[in-house]
Amino acid sequence: MLIQFSVKNFKSIKNEITLDMTATSSSELSEKLHSNFNGERILPIASIYGPNSSGKSNVLLAICALVNEIINPIYSTSQYPDNRLIKTVQIKPFEFDNKTITEPTEFEIIFDTAMNEYKYYLSIFKNEIISEQLDIKKFSTNRISNVFTRDNLEVKLGESYKSFKSKAPISNNLPYLSYLMIIYNTDEIIGDLLDFFTRKIAIYNYGDPRLELFIFRLNDKNDPDQKVKNLLLKMFREMDIDIANFDYVKDKQGLDIITDHKIGDNVFNLHFTEESSGTQKLFKILPLIIQSLIEGTTLIIDELDAKLHPSLLKYIINLYTDMTINKNKAQIIFTSHDLTTMNKETFRRDEIYFTVKDDEESSNLYSLAEFKVRKDARYDKQYLEGKYGADPYIQRIINWDEI
Repeated sequence: MLIQFSVKNFKSIKNEITLDMTATSSSELSEKLHSNFNGERILPIASIYGPNSSGKSNVLLAICALVNEIINPIYSTSQYPDNRLIKTVQIKPFEFDNKTITEPTEFEIIFDTAMNEYKYYLSIFKNEIISEQLDIKKFSTNRISNVFTRDNLEVKLGESYKSFKSKAPISNNLPYLSYLMIIYNTDEIIGDLLDFFTRKIAIYNYGDPRLELFIFRLNDKNDPDQKVKNLLLKMFREMDIDIANFDYVKDKQGLDIITDHKIGDNVFNLHFTEESSGTQKLFKILPLIIQSLIEGTTLIIDELDAKLHPSLLKYIINLYTDMTINKNKAQIIFTSHDLTTMNKETFRRDEIYFTVKDDEESSNLYSLAEFKVRKDARYDKQYLEGKYGADPYIQRIINWDEI
């Protein structure tokens, strides 16, 4: 599970921001929380709200950028199968400051697996690694130890990890963690890390729909028993979407989906592109959501609410907050503008985050849990009133009478 993610000097983010998935001491919706090996309560969900251009997407892009930096060298030098499309993200510093444009971007991620808790730090500037560090907390001993610390090209290994010594000069643009995953992937700890970054954190790419169909297809090879396909059809029925069946077919452009719509005694077929944009989106994200719930993946989606009816959005949220469904500690982190779900029945306050830009045009991130809120408060109403500081305020500067 993702426990905490921090980033500094990345795109619109100048000062360090932190997305913390550790639950506060609040008792609200306490039955809808995960717990890790140490008994810490972990959030299954984080929703990020804020005005357009406030930096919501950049928070998620920062996670994507870090994952890219680590796994891209692995996929480019091995036959390790990549089962999802990763959006390419260029790591750029905050550009509205003469100082920050000459300083590195910094990432830190804390996560746990069934075996250990890890903390990884990466500092990078113009594709060159400035510094890097990996620490591990073994659940078996509850002790924290350093795996390696890197300063430019110099790498110092922890006392218990001397066997991870580089067999060749390390490149200045290759993370040492990536190197370890390539060379020592059979090691228990490195294999555990490799599994997390390649399988346990998934980022939805909302780009080219045709390309995405190759990633999310549920053909006989990927789903021999058609369990996922049948579950997807059941989810469509629960959502009251009129799709009786579907099949994947190849055409001249690649892969297409043909859906069956039963009207009375007749069955009518539609191509994927003939379906509504909302149905197309569901076809692309629901397989990832199913995979996330089955495998305990942390799923990251920008604009989850886009093209979805509010009831469908709430349906997806409830999949993660219902612990009878979310048995494998899956998480979902998303941005949204939908206010119908911004309420105490759907979210804990620490599951609601806001982004806002300051006078320097730098994005800040903070949680609703940082505010004193009455028990009967309407989060959506107070958000629009600007009481949380991230209201989508529109200033009237055009005199339409003159036009």
